[in-house]
Amino acid sequence: MSFRIENLSFQYGSTKALQNVSFQFETASRIALVGANGAGKSTLMALISGALQRREGTIEFNNYQQNTFSSNRTMVSHLPQDAYFPTGVTIYKALTHFSRLAGMSRRDAQENAERLLELVGLKDARNRNDRALSHGMRKRAALAQALVPNAPLLILDEPTAGLDPVHAHQVREIIRDLPPSTTLLISSHNLSELEDLCDALIILDHGKTKFCGSMRDATRSRQHVRVRVSHIASGTIDRLRSLGLDVSQDDQELTLIPEPSKTTDEIKAQLRKALITILESDMDIESIQQGSSLEDSLIETLQR
Repeated sequence: MSFRIENLSFQYGSTKALQNVSFQFETASRIALVGANGAGKSTLMALISGALQRREGTIEFNNYQQNTFSSNRTMVSHLPQDAYFPTGVTIYKALTHFSRLAGMSRRDAQENAERLLELVGLKDARNRNDRALSHGMRKRAALAQALVPNAPLLILDEPTAGLDPVHAHQVREIIRDLPPSTTLLISSHNLSELEDLCDALIILDHGKTKFCGSMRDATRSRQHVRVRVSHIASGTIDRLRSLGLDVSQDDQELTLIPEPSKTTDEIKAQLRKALITILESDMDIESIQQGSSLEDSLIETLQR
């Protein structure tokens, strides 16, 4: 089973929003979608969910074509960046209604609405309507709406934008606790958030795919560790290299690069031994800095 896009293109008038976008991931992947404003992220999400009608290309999920799975209310759920929530209706009644539309009995729909309100921290606001909600509450209510059908394909566009740190953390924990079978496509300007939540990455630039692959491959340089020390003791670099590390020196800074073939746990053990070696050489560690991040990888990719 897979989530596959092939040669997907879309235009707004004469403006090319997407140009031959292609990627394929196994289902149950957690996929980060990143790129500058105007890269085509929201358009891609809307095409996949069916909010926009596809013009050219193939969209396939679990062997279903897009026109099949997008018309099924329980297969795909999409939270747009500026999600609409019905006005003049309490969020409890709205969530109950959406649960009914997803095929639930009245009792199950009511229980689902209560569960979702508890999940997003809005239980005490169940009887408020959209006009009585703050921006942050409205965002969380919209997330609850997206979670109504427990869809196997969940699309989230900037789910934590505008939230305070406490509620942003709460939303991330909700996303982290999604059923393991859920395929997630998520966009956010908080790249460290995506790096933490996702195992796969798509980078778009001016409607074109610039990178498609695993998060680990995109951020492989994060394995590099820079250690600034008080001085470089004689023989230290040779001892570090004997651990299997590639070591370079710039003044009083050591860059430690593990072997790329090693697993994450092996790399952690290798770097732990390196830091012990440095301390045993009577050198004071002044700072430790991990290598590049997803932000660095994104900038480097877009500058190519």
